[in-house]
Amino acid sequence: MSRILNTLRENFFTAIKIIILVILCLLSGFIISFPFWKFATTNPKMYTICALSLISIFAIFYIVKNFRAMSVKKAAKILINFFIIAAGTAGIIILILNELRIISLLLLLAILFLCFLTNMLLYEKKVD
Repeated sequence: MSRILNTLRENFFTAIKIIILVILCLLSGFIISFPFWKFATTNPKMYTICALSLISIFAIFYIVKNFRAMSVKKAAKILINFFIIAAGTAGIIILILNELRIISLLLLLAILFLCFLTNMLLYEKKVD
């Protein structure tokens, strides 16, 4: 009988721990996401600028960190593609904020074409 009661007690405390963990996860998710949601809904243009700035800083850090192990051609290709994508993304955001969605779609296609062209012009054959 005591084994059954011990097992029930262990299962009860395990269930309580799981419930507390779920509540803590929901609460921490709300605490983290609510300010971002509030910022995005009250000032969407500034939120877009801040989010894209953080993404750009991370991308620049990642590219600079990995430049040492690259060949010159590969580094040039990545750098050119980065500037094409960054400038195109800024243009797309400006066009979308000015409600020119069709033109922004054409700019997206131009970005893809320019990146493809850059990759073809700076193609580096892998040595086996």
